[in-house]
Amino acid sequence: MTRKQQRLGWSILVSLVLSSWWIAPSIGAIAASQPGSPKASSLSTPTLQPPHPLQPTKVRVGFILIDFVGINQIAQSYTMQGYLLLQWQDKRLAFQPQKGEKIRRFDKEEIWSPSLHIWNAQDFKLIHESPLKVDPDGNVSYSQRFQATLSSPMNLQNFPFDQQNLKLIIYPEDGVEEIKLMVDRPSTYFEQQAFLPEWSLRNLQSKVTGVQPPFDHTYSIAMFTIVIDREPGFYIWKAFLPLLLITVLAWLSFWMPSVAVGPGPLSVSVGALLTSTTFIFTILNALPRVTYLTFFDGFFLLCYILIFASNIVHIFIFYLLHQKKDETALQVRRFFQWSPPLIFGLGSACLVLAFVL
Repeated sequence: MTRKQQRLGWSILVSLVLSSWWIAPSIGAIAASQPGSPKASSLSTPTLQPPHPLQPTKVRVGFILIDFVGINQIAQSYTMQGYLLLQWQDKRLAFQPQKGEKIRRFDKEEIWSPSLHIWNAQDFKLIHESPLKVDPDGNVSYSQRFQATLSSPMNLQNFPFDQQNLKLIIYPEDGVEEIKLMVDRPSTYFEQQAFLPEWSLRNLQSKVTGVQPPFDHTYSIAMFTIVIDREPGFYIWKAFLPLLLITVLAWLSFWMPSVAVGPGPLSVSVGALLTSTTFIFTILNALPRVTYLTFFDGFFLLCYILIFASNIVHIFIFYLLHQKKDETALQVRRFFQWSPPLIFGLGSACLVLAFVL
């Protein structure tokens, strides 16, 4: 092969490479501009950007409470299962339905969808999620079933006659400039089988508010409140009644026959004091561990103070008898035969006024 032929061969090769580099993009651009081309269809590959770039997208949020798993009064948290339902409109996805076609389904990677988070979640587990469903008008719906452990501060001052508001707080990843949450009230309710031992489910409230955490944007917040009432029957029969009977036992020691004035009633009163102390340690695990006084704490302190006071009075009576002051000892004894019930009734009324009412 001569040098001239080699130059001709290299010229042809370079020409082919340059031609393929310029011609290939042109073919792709033409194909994309054809009306029937898949790349030209916004339905096949819709944009992942928000549907309303100049205004926030309104997203309706619904919440269905399926059931409770448990409530932790010490950690002030609860675990439940529920459905989260989202709806918004994206007119770019509207379509002319074919025969028998009602909705079209998309994966979350194919079209834009709001990214929402649970503000007070300690643990979250996604159980099931549905594909994005689009109707002919461009209305998009999405649902997911989840189980979550949520922190929710509890006010236990009225324990065990208290009512608690369990919170579920949902916020978007984007600020109010991009997403505005709205509550979908028809899709917000609790299932009839929702059950939590020791509690009765009262209602499910919802509202939307705005909050600005220590970040750059203000966020639209959807807050769902599960209102529950405690059933106090367990504590009435297993705590209040035994304490009341122990207190009555200490009071009845003043009604023992006069021949028993002295160490006999004192031993009964001391036994009541020891029994109440042992009893409170027995039920300690069933009581909430809080730093402030609850109604039950007040009731226990009232009973304990009366039992302790009865011991002091019996010691004082025994001292008077030792000093040969029998008449004074009997007068003190008669006074305390009637005063403890009055003190207990007045103290109980004060507790009810201070805590319950």
